[in-house]
Amino acid sequence: MDRGQKPHIAVRAVVEGEWTMTFYREGGTNSVRGYTYACVKASGGRGEDAKRIVALVKALTGEVPNINHLTSSPP
Repeated sequence: MDRGQKPHIAVRAVVEGEWTMTFYREGGTNSVRGYTYACVKASGGRGEDAKRIVALVKALTGEVPNINHLTSSPP
């Protein structure tokens, strides 16, 4: 994907659910960070959706991601 000078990679996986995952480089450490939102309308609710996201990230990276629970829903 060409979005100016920054490289972008799109990964499509067939799983139960659909997410948009955003990745970025963190300034000082230059480490790659990312986030996505679990959907309350997903099969099994937000908790089950979060489990599917964790499984996908673990399969892609080999690491279990940190989970942050927000008090408000994304727009």
